[in-house]
Amino acid sequence: MGIFRCEVHGLQGFLEACADVDAALRRGVVLRRNRVLEVEVCNACWQRHDLGRFTSETFPYWSAAAVAQYEVLNADSGCHCVECVAAVELAAERNQGRSDPFPAYERTLTFLHRDIIEQLEAELLQTFDFRKSVVEPSRHALWVHHGALTHPLTITIYYVAAVKSQDAILQYLASFFEGLSQRQYRVRFYRNENWNQSASDPRSWSRGPEELLREYETDPPRRSRP
Repeated sequence: MGIFRCEVHGLQGFLEACADVDAALRRGVVLRRNRVLEVEVCNACWQRHDLGRFTSETFPYWSAAAVAQYEVLNADSGCHCVECVAAVELAAERNQGRSDPFPAYERTLTFLHRDIIEQLEAELLQTFDFRKSVVEPSRHALWVHHGALTHPLTITIYYVAAVKSQDAILQYLASFFEGLSQRQYRVRFYRNENWNQSASDPRSWSRGPEELLREYETDPPRRSRP
């Protein structure tokens, strides 16, 4: 699964789907599907192309036969934002009177509210003293990421370990969101950033295990029942 920019959901992962699954999703219909060769395929394609023989293939170490089969699927496939797919799946289940397939965050700030999100981040930086990030030295160790249907707006903070300081931030957030209808958000306080250099590739860095001190979430959704 790669990443692309959705006009509705911003930067998101995407799914590649065979022609039948692609067409169904565009109509708001969910087909049963399997994932093989990095593509979501319907049962008809699975049988037509005998795709079960490729279940052990792992990208990018595909066999020549797998590469050839992927090119066949890719010729008329389509790509869909994972949040767009989630919206179709949620609507389909509700239309059938069934319970939600996942906890749906329908009252959170999304990519479409990025002006409010930018305001929130700016006000946090003006109001509180955050340390500089070791991951991105040009910025502070505060990340405010927009939410979507499958997850809430998430505020990640490092180096604020004192409970009193955490409480002050949470109280400020409660005040900020008081006049908004999109009040679902999650706050995570971590002790320190852990930024590690790869032993095999000195140019590669990644976050290592980091200690979560506290997590706070407002109004988490519950899966509806028919």
